[in-house]
Amino acid sequence: MILSLLLAATAAMPLQEAVKGELAAVGAVPSWNLKIGTDTLTLTESIDDDEKIENFKLLSSAASGADAFVWKAGALTLTISGATCSDGTTAYPYTSELKITGRKARTLKGCAYRPWGQEVLTALPVIDVCLKGQESGTAVLYAAAMAPDAGLVLFNSNTEDGGFKACTVTAGKASMTDMAYVDAPPGASAEIFIRGPGENPGGECYEAPEIKDASGAVVGWWLDPAGC
Repeated sequence: MILSLLLAATAAMPLQEAVKGELAAVGAVPSWNLKIGTDTLTLTESIDDDEKIENFKLLSSAASGADAFVWKAGALTLTISGATCSDGTTAYPYTSELKITGRKARTLKGCAYRPWGQEVLTALPVIDVCLKGQESGTAVLYAAAMAPDAGLVLFNSNTEDGGFKACTVTAGKASMTDMAYVDAPPGASAEIFIRGPGENPGGECYEAPEIKDASGAVVGWWLDPAGC
């Protein structure tokens, strides 16, 4: 019961607030995802087992009605509404529609969410509670705080069944349970956080981007989900 309440409370914020940061849109059939940055929209489509990546320079963005937002970037127009959405396996807080004009004109329908990494600093107290007793360098695949002493953190389960190991924090105390992939919040495992201190976890493969707090101190790193 506590876990379901945490999921409901941390899953979404009003769209009007969410658009102040970065959003991501996704679709299942065909498979596509769109990262909405501050000045660029990056579309990745899976076509015949290959990935096609296109960058579109953002031209304008504005509210559309009471509960929708529209981005225009050249041949691409993206609309996200506050209606909830599902791709058949995962529940999302927002609905998306992507229209592309030109020789290969098409409309892609899907869902949208706010990537959890934007709130990683706010979630640090909850992450630290959940990391107690974990091995050094344990990867955080999702974290959200309802309060400094309450929230949800996901790790790899390391079991044959897969899924996540879910750490729920209430009143500063952690409890662990298993969570199936289909029950996880949107964006779980799309961003991977390693808590500092320590050495840069990218090793010889790459330099993992640092995450710094307000004072400039390094509190952790982002790992590349695709690996080396």
